[in-house]
Amino acid sequence: MEERNKVKEKMKNLCTRCGYQEVKTPTFEKLKLFKLKSGEEIVEDIYKFEDKGGRGLALRPELTAPIMRFYSNELKSRTKPIKLFYFSNCFRYEQPQKGRYREFWQFGTEILGGKTLEADAEVISLADSILRELNLEFDLKIGHLGVIRELLKSEDIEEDAQDKIMSVMDKEDVEELKTVLNSYGITKEIKNKLIKLFGLEGEPREILDKAGKILEGNKSVLGRLSDLDKLIDLLDYYGVSDFSLDLGIARGLDYYTGIVFEAFVPGLGAQNQVCGGGSYEFPEFVEGGFKSTGFAIGFDRIMDALEIQGEKIQSRPRSMAYIVPVSEEFREESMKVLREARKSFPAEIDLQNRGIGAQLSHINKLEIPYAILIGEEEVKKDKVSLKDMKTGDQDLMELKDAINKIKSKYKEYDIRY
Repeated sequence: MEERNKVKEKMKNLCTRCGYQEVKTPTFEKLKLFKLKSGEEIVEDIYKFEDKGGRGLALRPELTAPIMRFYSNELKSRTKPIKLFYFSNCFRYEQPQKGRYREFWQFGTEILGGKTLEADAEVISLADSILRELNLEFDLKIGHLGVIRELLKSEDIEEDAQDKIMSVMDKEDVEELKTVLNSYGITKEIKNKLIKLFGLEGEPREILDKAGKILEGNKSVLGRLSDLDKLIDLLDYYGVSDFSLDLGIARGLDYYTGIVFEAFVPGLGAQNQVCGGGSYEFPEFVEGGFKSTGFAIGFDRIMDALEIQGEKIQSRPRSMAYIVPVSEEFREESMKVLREARKSFPAEIDLQNRGIGAQLSHINKLEIPYAILIGEEEVKKDKVSLKDMKTGDQDLMELKDAINKIKSKYKEYDIRY
C-alpha cells in the first residue's frame, strides 16, 4: 500500500499542477447509465443488482459515465472547461488474469467542455507526463475515430455496423476485417481504402501523407486528418514527440467521437495497455451535447509494469525511531519524547514491557533505523541517547538535535517518489 500510495500521489500532484480537481462518485449507479453509453463489451460484464426499491443498479465498470452524470446533476453552472481527476475502484465480471481483475483501480482525468484540439493535446501530454514521471518504458499510439467513421458514412453504413468494423480494426486482424467488410457489402473501393489505412507504418507526418493520398477526394475524412496534423503541432509545444499514429484505434466505449489514444507497456503480455482515452460526447446529459476529453490509467497494471521493468519504489521503514525506556521508571520521560518525536516523523515505543535487550532486538527485526534511549544519565542531563541501528553508533545529545537528525533522514525517503 505504501508503494501504491506513492505512485498515486505522484499522479495526483501532476494533475493538480495542471489545474485539475479531484472528484469522487458513488460505487454504484443506475444500470441504464452504463447500458446507454459504456459499450456492448462492458455492458456484458457489469455487476448488476436490484435494490429494495426495485431499481436496477450496477457497480461502476468505468468512471467517465458516472462523472458525466455527476456533471448533469451538480456541475452545469460551473465555468467551462471543468478539469477533474479521480482515483477509484471499478468492477467487471471478466476472466481474472495477470493485469485484469474483477475489482480494479483506475486513475484518470476529464476536461468537461474542452471542445478543442488544445484540450485533446493537454490530456495526452498529461498522460505522457505521468508515465514518464514514473520512469516507465511505453509506446503511445494516437488516432482519430472520425477517419474511419466518415469513410463508412459515405457508404451509408449504420452506426452499429460501424462499431463492429471499428472493433475488428482495433484487433489488428486483417483477415477478419476483410470478412466483416464483405458481410456488409462495402464497395471494393472503400474496402481497399480501409485495408490500406489499416496497415500504414512510418513517422506520424509520413502516415498522414500516405493517408491523404489514399483518401483523396473524401473531403470530410481529409478534415479529420487535418485535425491530426494540428494535434501533432500542439503536442510538439508540450514536448510530446515520441508517439505513433494508428488510424485503426477504436477503443471499447461507445461515447468516443474524435481523437483517441492508448499507451502500452512491453512485457505485460496480453494485458499490456495501461492507459487509454480521447474525446467524447454525452448529448444525453447535455442539451445539444458538448465535447469533452480525458483518459483512464489502469493503476494495477501500472504497479505490475513498475515491478517488471525493475523500477524500484523506495519505501520507508514503518517508523523512523523507537523510543526505548531503559526501565519502567523512565516510561513517563520516554512518553514525552515519543510525543515530541511524532510531531516530525513516525515513531513507536515498547508496548510489552520488554527489557532493553529485547527491545533492541525487536527494533532490528522491524528494520527501524534509530533507537532513542532514555535512562538515568539521559534524564539527569536532560538529553537522549540516539543509537544508529545500522552502524551501532550511539551519541548523547539534546532531544531537538536527535529529532533534526532523524527528520533529515526521513525526508530522504521522498527524493525518488
